[in-house]
Amino acid sequence: MFHDKLVQNPDAPFFEQPGNTVYRVDRVSWIRKLFDLSCAEYDRLDLDKQDPLEELEKKFDRGLDGVTEKEAEEELRKISRIMEDWSKSRKLYGHVFDDVLKLKYLHQRYSNYLRWLQNK
Repeated sequence: MFHDKLVQNPDAPFFEQPGNTVYRVDRVSWIRKLFDLSCAEYDRLDLDKQDPLEELEKKFDRGLDGVTEKEAEEELRKISRIMEDWSKSRKLYGHVFDDVLKLKYLHQRYSNYLRWLQNK
């Protein structure tokens, strides 16, 4: 399934590390190694217990009906705070990509809802 979707860069430093040269020719093992590294990173970041977006998502999943201007503004501040914290490191790593898109979506929805409330 992933075999044809993932493209190796054989010049990547990963393949120069001791023990990794075999992954240039053994694509199945390379994909397994990627998955194992990804799982290890997930565990290292403790994302199953400390997901920075969990509360934002739970609150948004309840819907916007009945959310006050003050509450919408507070959610927008939380979203901005997370993005500011992440941008301080100057580099957004792959594990953050989906979360950034989710934050962008939440920001857009709360901003539009807030404008709607103010123009009502």
